Amino acid sequence: MDIDFGKWPSLPYTCILFSLLSFPVISKRELSLFIKVGSYGVLFVCFIILFIFAMGIYSLTITKYDISNEENNFADPDSTRHLGLFKSDFGPLAGMMCLGYYLHNCVIPILKNAANPRKNNRDMFIGYSLVFISYVAVGIVGYVGFSGK
Repeated sequence: MDIDFGKWPSLPYTCILFSLLSFPVISKRELSLFIKVGSYGVLFVCFIILFIFAMGIYSLTITKYDISNEENNFADPDSTRHLGLFKSDFGPLAGMMCLGYYLHNCVIPILKNAANPRKNNRDMFIGYSLVFISYVAVGIVGYVGFSGK
């Protein structure tokens, strides 16, 4: 995909605008805003996960899949969808991993203010395990679901 500044809106303009708008927010040293927003965000994350699972199950019922690295023909809605196990396009994954790495800094104040600090290791293990399971499940079902008809 080429970078095209010739039209508005386009991907480069969206990235620049989003970066300019999010920079003041992520540059704050006080994390209480993130903690407050994060406490309400669990509900919305549950809604998003339910939507992705619903789309994945619906797509599995109406779409024929096979596992290969061929390109999908999205113009033909009755064609077989090809699910590639390995791809060379790692750019979106790298961006998500960088964001996830940055957001792990929000865990430190939560652990520091825990009611029972002796159970922090257990709580972190449970939390990271649940996050891993949810990422894998949503990633697989979302990949299948949004590749369908």
